[in-house]
Amino acid sequence: MPNGAAAVARRAPDYTTGSLSRGIWRLAVPMTLEMTVSNVFQIAELYFMGYLGSSALAAVSLSGSVRWVLTSLAMGLGVGGAAVVARRIGEKDHAAASHAATQALMFATVLGVVLGAVGWLTSAPLVQILGADQDVLPPAVLYLRLTFLGLPVIVVALVLSSVLRGAGNAREALWLALVGNLTNLALLPVLVRGVAGLPPLGVAGAALSTVFAQLIVVVVGLGLLTAGRARFQMLWGHLAPDWTVIRTMVTVGLPSAVQAVLRSSSRVAMIAVVAPFGTAAIAGYGVATRLTVMLLTPGFGMGNAAGTLVGQNLGARRPERAERSAWIISGASLAFMVVAMALLAWQAPVVATWFHCTEDVAAVAVRAIRIVAIGYAFSAVGVVMGRALDGAGNTVPAMMVNLFTLWGIQVPVGLALSRLTPLGLDGVWVGWGLASIANSLAMAFWFYRGGWKQKKV
Repeated sequence: MPNGAAAVARRAPDYTTGSLSRGIWRLAVPMTLEMTVSNVFQIAELYFMGYLGSSALAAVSLSGSVRWVLTSLAMGLGVGGAAVVARRIGEKDHAAASHAATQALMFATVLGVVLGAVGWLTSAPLVQILGADQDVLPPAVLYLRLTFLGLPVIVVALVLSSVLRGAGNAREALWLALVGNLTNLALLPVLVRGVAGLPPLGVAGAALSTVFAQLIVVVVGLGLLTAGRARFQMLWGHLAPDWTVIRTMVTVGLPSAVQAVLRSSSRVAMIAVVAPFGTAAIAGYGVATRLTVMLLTPGFGMGNAAGTLVGQNLGARRPERAERSAWIISGASLAFMVVAMALLAWQAPVVATWFHCTEDVAAVAVRAIRIVAIGYAFSAVGVVMGRALDGAGNTVPAMMVNLFTLWGIQVPVGLALSRLTPLGLDGVWVGWGLASIANSLAMAFWFYRGGWKQKKV
């Protein structure tokens, strides 16, 4: 292993021995902060779109959901790369971890170019299929196309953060998130509204802000890895494809990618279900989604910690420690989420005003939040257990659970209740809440069965 990475590896904490609570704390806090920081921009983006009106809010809500369908494939690669890196770190084979991380980042670049081209070509047809009104269509297509132009750097940034977390470099991943999101927050008002004589770019400014910020993340992150400041190092001489390593990462990551596509595409489908109720309904759904996901963000951070602990402890042949860590983190995440959703439901009318919503948009958002609150609180368990299974490399069960709960419950139940019963739009929110409860129960059941302990990566 290169000298820089070797020195860091000697100083880094060992998450396979010692106090489990201390290990959870060291990983969960920075990973939770990383995910929280990353979500702040999503809220800020909606805030500035609110100044532009309901059409801009609806356009970003719709196009953001479409974008996540394709970037979900990159998230799957990140899961595969993180699982492989975590196992090699657990086995104390830091050279192999460096090689795997380099392969993941190389493949991410290629994947980003391909997905960006696909996204550019399909932007307009997808927005039209989803039933966007004529006032929403042009800004939604513009936002998507500009985002897809920068998709290669967005994909590399996603995978870079994933492999850092897999190696246990939670602080480094947090610092990269801070760099990216502070850059984003600085650029957003300048590009959207125009400052010091610069023309206001509106929705286009929001898309460009994201691309520029992720470019900075990639440059800083690759510099950090080249200098050997993580538990692995970027090996520029290892860019030639190693198909054995790539195949392993794809095999592990593909079910997770499908899982993420199922999740993100279900959001797109939900927009199609909501669209007949009008632009205000789409915008209100977008506000409710961003706010609820914001509260679930700490759950994703704690889930990432569970995935790292599970992967590294399986690599060290300590499955009992891996299992105990996931259950402890799951309980803590659930407790947080119950309190957070209760507070959001209580203060939803106040929070909705942050986005300068019109009264009809705010009414939709508040109603959605209050109906979905109880069921959505349990999503924390599903997220942590799903990430723990990902960390073990056992990604197929989580994929099947998401297929069942999202496409077997959330979308069809929401569609049926909103069309066939007097609930109307409220039926969409009822289906959403029921799917959240089913997802958490199913994920916990699969993890409890314990088959993930025998998974080889």
